[in-house]
Amino acid sequence: MQVINSFWFWLVIIGLLLILTAILIGGGMK
Repeated sequence: MQVINSFWFWLVIIGLLLILTAILIGGGMK
């Protein structure tokens, strides 16, 4: 279970980072 939880935890963290990066890039291009 710990491995599964860690996997989803990092998956969410990476997802949030990608979204934040996309917002920053989109905002900078405008």
